[in-house]
Amino acid sequence: MEFSQLGSHCGVGHCHRLDFLPFTCKNCRLVLCIDHKEEMAHQCSNPSKDGHTISCPSCQQLLAVNANADDDFIVARHIQNGCKPPKSTLKSGCCVTRCRAKTIALIHCNCCQNQFCLRHRLAEDHNCKPKPCRQSAARTNVLDRIFGNKTLIG
Repeated sequence: MEFSQLGSHCGVGHCHRLDFLPFTCKNCRLVLCIDHKEEMAHQCSNPSKDGHTISCPSCQQLLAVNANADDDFIVARHIQNGCKPPKSTLKSGCCVTRCRAKTIALIHCNCCQNQFCLRHRLAEDHNCKPKPCRQSAARTNVLDRIFGNKTLIG
């Protein structure tokens, strides 16, 4: 089987590489190999006037890049001008002693009112001891008036 009908040769004068997945420049309509797909690499005769955006690898902020600017230069300038990495979204650790798990989502125990990692989220995994209910003085007085000091026997 012959492969002469498959792929296309790069349109850059000195290259002519046979590429089976060629690129077509949207501005000059030249068929290009992977090495020359960028406007700067094939010295596009009709470069785009608008730029594009890239994201900073440190803070993930979008940076505008003009058509003639280099991506690496834009990122370097952004970092020099005070790029601030995002604050960590990790919450404080698990309430179990000696557990150093840091996680985004801590599980709240309704019984003891503490925060736990996924490993210690169940009551039997963190030796759950319910905190005594702190009743307000007004609530205690109302309950005493209604029930007196009687205890309910079940």
